[in-house]
Amino acid sequence: MKIGFVFTFVFVITGAIIGAGFASGREVLSFFSQYGFLSLIFILFAGLLFYLVFYVFAKIGNKLKPNSISDLTKNIFGKASIIVDLVFILSSFITLSSMLAGVDSTMKIVFSEKYIFPIVSILTCFIVVLLLNYGIKKIFKFTDMVMPFLFGTILIFTLAFLLFGQKQQINYSSFNHSAFSLGISPILYVSMNTFCNIFLIAKAGSYMDNKKVKLGSIICASILTFCIFAVGLCILFGGDAILYSDMPMLVIAKSMGNLASSVYFVILIVAIFTTICTSAYTIVTWLNTFIANKFLCAVIVMTLGFIFSRFGFANIVDIFYPLEGAIGLIFIIMSIKYYFQNRNNNIANRKTNKKTSSK
Repeated sequence: MKIGFVFTFVFVITGAIIGAGFASGREVLSFFSQYGFLSLIFILFAGLLFYLVFYVFAKIGNKLKPNSISDLTKNIFGKASIIVDLVFILSSFITLSSMLAGVDSTMKIVFSEKYIFPIVSILTCFIVVLLLNYGIKKIFKFTDMVMPFLFGTILIFTLAFLLFGQKQQINYSSFNHSAFSLGISPILYVSMNTFCNIFLIAKAGSYMDNKKVKLGSIICASILTFCIFAVGLCILFGGDAILYSDMPMLVIAKSMGNLASSVYFVILIVAIFTTICTSAYTIVTWLNTFIANKFLCAVIVMTLGFIFSRFGFANIVDIFYPLEGAIGLIFIIMSIKYYFQNRNNNIANRKTNKKTSSK
């Protein structure tokens, strides 16, 4: 296997995690920046956790060679895998709903009081229903193309703001001072993001040997840590208005001028739209095994997603993402346990075989 696949691994994994929730800045605000400058240390801790989880799941994938999420869950959870599969669907539904809510939050920030009726999110639902029936493969290809551009844009905007942007002081009382919440946030953040992408990590890891898995995991974790750190700094230097915003990075871009605002607005909408499509596709594919009519499945999924999205983008991210992270943490702990049990069994078997052969 050539070293080039390591970069494919890095591109796929970072592209999956640096999506619309990250690009909006709300994830970083919810899990880190709301705790103040001390949270920057815990971002480094999150980076170490990312490395551990990437490495373990890639190694599991290398062993199991999974072709579906069920191939992972059956080996790790046995008969309970059906419940775990349902939890994955629920996680996809939370992501879908949050992104539909994110469409309206983005429009409100850009058009303020002029945007009242959620026409754009309703229109998005109609378009996604059609695409799920006729053109979802094109959306996946488009996602692969847009992710590097999205990643580059986020880096350019964060660095530009940190170097040239207008900094604002944040009132100390605005921060969350809960030491327990700060301590658990990096764990929940890593769990939430990797839980949604474990099959992707395992599948990519199945093509690499141990050295390349380790190298790819280090590069992925380093890139994510740098990006989270940069976005976190921007939010902390952005002032109270940023700290209480649904879309902190969009507000930051808006403070840098109309051109910057317009460019980031387009990037964010594209990221949100592709995330909606991929999340909806996961749920519709699952539902289609119970309801034969694919169009009806798409209508049901998008209707329920729109209804749930009325909770609001910030509320869904702040309440349900940590819950998703807690569920993901259970899965990760079980997976790590599975990994080390099999690793120890393999070592024991090798020792037994050596003794047998020496006799």
